[in-house]
Amino acid sequence: MRTCMKEIQHLGIYEEAVGTLYELIIDHGFLIAQISKVILALPTEMENKLRLLIGARIGILHTDIPGKEYLVRVISEPGMKKALKANNARQFVQGLA
Repeated sequence: MRTCMKEIQHLGIYEEAVGTLYELIIDHGFLIAQISKVILALPTEMENKLRLLIGARIGILHTDIPGKEYLVRVISEPGMKKALKANNARQFVQGLA
């Protein structure tokens, strides 16, 4: 990861951030995401997708694939089988609260 500003970082190509998504903020044209102890600058277009995953353990991978520059995955943990069987992401996130 490369540092853009004091504590905000961005992912290099094929770098991944993994952890619990705690917070999303729009600032200076970027989506600022707190993933565990890491603060990342991401494209604002990711907000709707990530907003549903606040509280979940996720991985965000930065790629060089056109149209798929950032891939997001939900990481399953023991005891989360019920949440993963939810019909959609909103039900999944509500199950975490």
